[in-house]
Amino acid sequence: MAETLSLTGANGVSEIHIETGLLDRAGAVILETFSPSRVHIVSDSTVAPLYLEKLEKQFSLPVTHTVIPAGEEHKQLSTVEGIYHDLLTAGMTRKD
Repeated sequence: MAETLSLTGANGVSEIHIETGLLDRAGAVILETFSPSRVHIVSDSTVAPLYLEKLEKQFSLPVTHTVIPAGEEHKQLSTVEGIYHDLLTAGMTRKD
């Protein structure tokens, strides 16, 4: 069963896709929704070993990633700063 939730915020509408097996076609869904020239995936140290490589392989364009430590104690501004640093290093723009 597939479900899409739409969230409206100050910057527009965001869609959240919920579906069994979505990871197998997540790359296609992302490319249908956006027109990136590269992709950057942010994951944590628990999820990344399980799914990161599978997701990265779904793209034919450059893919980089940031893996942050798992846990509530890492949800802080210094972690966000590290993500921004990685995004800048990868040359990401608002289109990516």
